[in-house]
Amino acid sequence: MLPRSPVAGGFFMDLSLAALRKLTAHGGHGVRAAGPLPFCDAAFSTVCAFEVLEHIPDDEQTLAEIARVLAPGGALLFSVPVDPDLYTRFDAVCEHVRRYDARALAARLADHGLRIERWTTQPNNFGPIMGWLAALVLRIALKATAS
Repeated sequence: MLPRSPVAGGFFMDLSLAALRKLTAHGGHGVRAAGPLPFCDAAFSTVCAFEVLEHIPDDEQTLAEIARVLAPGGALLFSVPVDPDLYTRFDAVCEHVRRYDARALAARLADHGLRIERWTTQPNNFGPIMGWLAALVLRIALKATAS
């Protein structure tokens, strides 16, 4: 199960207007943003980015913006797929730009003044064959909902 954050009173950035409308309907503050975040420095004590970074081609700018809006001593809670060797067609269909090398990501976070206090991994159930099969099923489901 993936982590969830409370919606009511929270600030959410997304490119999807439908997602932002749904968040707003549940008491969230939706902002359509890609690139510089429309918040002052150190605006938040907590920033969450669950299954986001792997979709962003220029994740360096995103990491810099997260570090900028996070207050000193604040917490960044995030999840990303790790181990580039496990990239499958399922990742591609999910529009993942990458899977991360955990040590390299920790070093990049440190470059922005962030440090990992605790991390854990979940097993990857998608080897090449399962990744291909899951991607096929997902593509079929997406085509069915688009019709």
